[in-house]
Amino acid sequence: GRSQSEALKEHNLAERLRVRKEERAGSRKTLLGNVHAHLKGSRERLSAAAKQSHRTWGGGLLSGLLLRGQRSFRGALAAALERLPEEGVAAWLGLPPAGEASLESVLAQPQMGPAATEACCDEADRAAYSGGGPAAAMESVPLVDRWALYNSLRAGAQTRAQAELVAALESYRLAAAAEQALEEAEALAVLRGAAVVGMTTTGAAKYQTLVRQLECRVIVFEEAAEVLE
Repeated sequence: GRSQSEALKEHNLAERLRVRKEERAGSRKTLLGNVHAHLKGSRERLSAAAKQSHRTWGGGLLSGLLLRGQRSFRGALAAALERLPEEGVAAWLGLPPAGEASLESVLAQPQMGPAATEACCDEADRAAYSGGGPAAAMESVPLVDRWALYNSLRAGAQTRAQAELVAALESYRLAAAAEQALEEAEALAVLRGAAVVGMTTTGAAKYQTLVRQLECRVIVFEEAAEVLE
């Protein structure tokens, strides 16, 4: 168990695991280090995915950087829009600085389809490469079309953010399961080296996976009828 008694300290599972940790072979330390590093990376990825999902599904305008990634959106128009912060996107859509009510009008417009998006990009390329540059590419899209294009890009950003969040959750789940499996295997090796294993009912409920894997031939349970677990 994890008793704080000094007399039983050397027999505590936590203490035995600590000693075992100090005596680990180099290969074992490398394996555990890799698992911990993967779990840390998965946790950071999950945090970033959650933040991006919150931004894309929130009520505010999205920056040009968050809008990128749709296959049909390309060329000079995509490159120019990608550089715009939220304020720049608002100006391009013709919205005032504090235009929450106007943003609702934008979001009420239907989304632009892939074919129309490609046509907009082609027209923007012609305007940009004829000498007008990025500014001409941005101005080549009529205002109402900008609203429809923004809605399409916003929906794509939300879809990508949701997919990344699901993938990040699965990656974190697998990494956490791998770490738990290694920790349980180490604890099981320690427990199997003991002739008698003692624990509280809380410990038995908390570590029931370990208890099952021990496959004890004899179990002495004090006041078993009073314990629901």
